[in-house]
This record gives sequence, structure tokens and C-alpha cells, in this order.
Amino acid sequence: MIMIRKLIFFVLLGSIIYFSLVPEYFGNDISLPKIAIVQSGFFEHVFGYFVLGYVLFCTFNKKMIWYYLAGLSVLGVILEVLQIIIPLRAFNVYDILGNCIGLSIVGFIVYLKTKNLGSSASNGYRFHSCLHSTKHTQYKSK
Repeated sequence: MIMIRKLIFFVLLGSIIYFSLVPEYFGNDISLPKIAIVQSGFFEHVFGYFVLGYVLFCTFNKKMIWYYLAGLSVLGVILEVLQIIIPLRAFNVYDILGNCIGLSIVGFIVYLKTKNLGSSASNGYRFHSCLHSTKHTQYKSK
């Protein structure tokens, strides 16, 4: 099961990198309201980075989750800055904001799950699965 989660994570990560760096050839036929945050793809960024962050949380080492989330935030900023030099792409601060909000929602979920475990989290326990925060197993320290 963990291999499937890792595969899903890396497919999502690769998709985000690909679609962030490929020139946008598709015309915008959808009539969007004249609000900058809506036209920037803000909500797509929030959703995409939330899903990526949550799959990361479900898959990888929980002790390192804060570093992983910070790394994804930095990646989002780098990908957005790279769009300055890519034809038919444009830098947009709202996209960076959307990335960070999506990852912040995951961070809030991580915080709540850690807080709900209470003192057992500090006694060497960790999450067995991100989907079942009440089910945890003893973590063997080295």
C-alpha cells in the first residue's frame, strides 16, 4: 500500500512540475469574473498543493513532515519564478499564495492530528496511517 501512495505522490509531483513549466497553449475560453485572484488559477493551486501535501503526509516519515511541507512551498515559489522566463507563462503572486495556503491547510491537519494524540505523541508513538489518526503503533527509536 505504501508503494502505491509513493507512486501517487510522485505522479502528482511530476504533474505539478510539468504543468507549471510547460508553455500554456490553450486559450482561455471560459468567461471568468474580472477578479485577479480568480483569473490567476488561485483555487487550482490551493487544491493541487493541498492534495500533494496530504498525499505526502499519508506516505512519508511523519517526523519530517514539516521539512517536507516547507520544501514543497519552496518548490512552488521556484516554479512560479521560473515562469518569468518561459514563453506564454507569467509570474503571479496569487499562485504562490494558493500553493502556500494549500500546504498550510495540510499543516493545520497535521497539527490537529498531533494534538489529538496528546501525550502519546511525545512518548514515542507515531501515526500508523494518516487516515486513522486514532490507530497508532509504537515507534522504535534507534
